[in-house]
Amino acid sequence: MNKEMAIKKYITTLPGALKSRYGGSGLSGYTEGQVVTTVQKLKLNQEYINYALLMFCGKKVLIDNGNTSDNLLKMIEYLDSKGYSGNNIGASGDGSNGFTGFIGRLFEAGDMGDFDGGDGDG
Repeated sequence: MNKEMAIKKYITTLPGALKSRYGGSGLSGYTEGQVVTTVQKLKLNQEYINYALLMFCGKKVLIDNGNTSDNLLKMIEYLDSKGYSGNNIGASGDGSNGFTGFIGRLFEAGDMGDFDGGDGDG
């Protein structure tokens, strides 16, 4: 399964499954363990799990796992280029895209911090 297909599965499957299993909005605020366990239980592709962690846990989990700001920026740019940064994450159904959607929610929630796309040194 390619990256785009794996991410589509995360976007369409994980919000409902996470909300059902752990409560919350189904969009963010989950732990790494909750996301990993849910991906495994649903037998989703784990090769691109960092995208699921970014979407449903936030950048701190990825930084704690050794990802650089540059790597995170590339992931965000990929999501945005495919239209996954819009409100289509979480299946709102309105089809809108852009930073006003999913990635915008990360910034609004303060999860992206002072994200500058640098090398992670400060």
